Amino acid sequence: MAPNHNNTLPHVPVEGKYPIVIVGAGRMGLSIANMLSSDARFSICMVDPVEEAAKKAELEGFEVLEFDATNEQKMAAILKNAFAVVVAAPSSVVVPVARLAVRTGCHHIDLCEDTSVLDEVTRIGSGVSSILVPQCGLAPGFVSSLAGDIIRDSGDDAQIRVYVGILPTQKTNRLGYGNIWSIDGLITEYTKPCRAIVSGEKTELPPLSAYEELMVDGVSFEAFTTSGGLDGLIDEFEGKVKSLVFKTLRYTGHLDYMKFLIEDLGLERRIDFLKNLLSNGLSAIDQDRVVIGVISKYRNRLKTGNPLTEHSHFQFIQSRQHGDGSYTSAISIATAAHACCILDILSSGLAPHEGLLHHDEIDLSLLQKSCFYKHFAPQ
Repeated sequence: MAPNHNNTLPHVPVEGKYPIVIVGAGRMGLSIANMLSSDARFSICMVDPVEEAAKKAELEGFEVLEFDATNEQKMAAILKNAFAVVVAAPSSVVVPVARLAVRTGCHHIDLCEDTSVLDEVTRIGSGVSSILVPQCGLAPGFVSSLAGDIIRDSGDDAQIRVYVGILPTQKTNRLGYGNIWSIDGLITEYTKPCRAIVSGEKTELPPLSAYEELMVDGVSFEAFTTSGGLDGLIDEFEGKVKSLVFKTLRYTGHLDYMKFLIEDLGLERRIDFLKNLLSNGLSAIDQDRVVIGVISKYRNRLKTGNPLTEHSHFQFIQSRQHGDGSYTSAISIATAAHACCILDILSSGLAPHEGLLHHDEIDLSLLQKSCFYKHFAPQ
């Protein structure tokens, strides 16, 4: 798609740079800003109402506007001069910013996994000239493109399971987990219905179900259903594949403790209490690793009469240590890399169309054209 030169739509660079607004100067927002700043084509402005987060981002050299992004007047004034806005903030911020992005002609991407937010952004993005790419990051996001490529190479009798684990490098407590990325996102994954395809039809599975154990690279993991991992693919490939299920990977023993909290103690009905418990009880962790896997069963479509054959693909992304001894977490790297790949695709005029852009429309070969794709290199 060629860049739009309409003066009401800021789809061309200003003074040689594409102005990007990042809403949220927390761990994910700052990771995106740092990675994107390595490319001279982009200029960055951040928005965050939290003084501590704003000061940290300023110390790293970024311009930060300290106000709530749901402030319609202030956000509209910023977005009318922006090429794109990236929402790396709580889910309550996503929809108001998406509406303002469409109104001001600014492209919009977000990292939110909440399916109800996705549904609303989908309605907002219908028939508009801005490009909206919801649910960016690792899963949905990169994993959606990876799984989509596999599905397109298989038949309607294919059975596909997709796995993603965000884990401490070493298991240090009984949960085998820590405050790695977002407690809000974790609770959403563990308590909302999980969209899936079973027997060729779209359905919803309960979270924390369909338990299985896996051995990957000599490490024992458990896997179970969680919400939000492949929502866009479920809608797109209903009837085109026999089964498609997303599961989270954790160290063995994690699920039993979480079920005790959520089900036995009834904290699924006291989400604020569960959030406080996990936020205060789990230590922040930057030394982590991301495990990405796809196990698929399908027939070779070039031959007839062949049985289903199982194929598996697993890769790791590791946290990175810097010269001062600090770390950038693996999930921050993966999330930032996908968000930056999408911004690169938009600024290069490679998006397949305007309006809502689903991840199944962003195939792996398109992501690989971005200079930021190198961060997904298997380790």
